[in-house]
Amino acid sequence: MGMKSSDRNSFAIIFGKLNSEIIPAELWGENPIINTILILHILLFTLTCTTTNSTRRQMRENPVSRAEFELTPRSVQIYYGKASFYGDEFHGRKTASGETFDMHKLSAAHRTFPFGTLLRVTNLKNDKEVDLKVNDRGPFVDDRILDLSYGAARALDAVLDGVIDVKIEVLYFAEQND
Repeated sequence: MGMKSSDRNSFAIIFGKLNSEIIPAELWGENPIINTILILHILLFTLTCTTTNSTRRQMRENPVSRAEFELTPRSVQIYYGKASFYGDEFHGRKTASGETFDMHKLSAAHRTFPFGTLLRVTNLKNDKEVDLKVNDRGPFVDDRILDLSYGAARALDAVLDGVIDVKIEVLYFAEQND
């Protein structure tokens, strides 16, 4: 039960050089569709099991108790819209989640996502991205879907723009809360 060399060459073009140490030859079938599904499953599994260096660095810079990261993984959801930021006027005040707002940390306000939900936010103007935690409610402006902390806006190089177009990827949903 092997794979024809022509099939192997097409997979090499699409997915890069295949290595029999990574995917043993006995797993390959004669059907290229099944082989494609196998590759996609392996890639998806690999991607969902890894964290980026930037995520690890951000978690070190913004330590949070382990209990706060006992989250329920779900399939990644992606949203597009406008985001603004807030800082000085709320620095040191309590957020809707009960945390004290630190404008320099990586956090955000969202109208409905549970507190503790982890997001990856990408500034569509410059492709800079940041991973952050939802800890407040907002924004309270109709055309916006996210309010970033000043620290998150700085990381996205969005302070001068004020309002930016963003892509929001939900990495993990926290347990539902109010």
